[in-house]
Amino acid sequence: MGEPGGSGVAAPTALVWHPREPPLPVAAVLVRGPAVAGLAARIVERSDRGELFRAVGDHEWLVVMGENLPWLDGVTYLGWDGEALTPTTMRAAPSAELWRAALGPGELVVLLPEQILTAPMPEGPADRERLATLAARAAPVAPLLPTAPLISETTTAPPGDGG
Repeated sequence: MGEPGGSGVAAPTALVWHPREPPLPVAAVLVRGPAVAGLAARIVERSDRGELFRAVGDHEWLVVMGENLPWLDGVTYLGWDGEALTPTTMRAAPSAELWRAALGPGELVVLLPEQILTAPMPEGPADRERLATLAARAAPVAPLLPTAPLISETTTAPPGDGG
C-alpha cells in the first residue's frame, strides 16, 4: 500500500477497538482460509435461487456483500461504519472514516483488529462460476470480478508509517 497522496487528512497513528452497542446492521461477511469454500458454496446455492450478492477475493479471502447473508461458523460479520466495513460489534478508534480517507478513494476498505484489507469495490453480481471454483477449493483462482485484483492486506500501522 502506498502513501496516501495529498488527501489532506492526517493518517491515524494506531488502531484501537472498543465494543459497539448497538451492533451495526450486517452488510457483508468475511471468511479466510478453509472457510472460503463453505461460504462460496452457500452463495452459489443462494445465487441459483435468484439472490444477488457482490463478492471480491480469492482462495485465501472472500468478502461477500448483499442482503440476507448466510450465517456460518468461521465468518466475520461486517457493517458499514461510514464508508468502511468493520466488525458489527466493534468500533475503531481513530474512526473508520479517518482510516478510509487515509487509504484513498475507490477501494473497499475492511478494518479488522489484526489488519486492514483493501480491494476494488465489487460491482455487479458475483460470478457464479468463479464462486463454484472457490467452493471446490481449487487454488489459486482468478478474482471474482474480471477487473478486480486479489484482496491486498496491510497491517494496522498507519499509511506512510513505513511498516
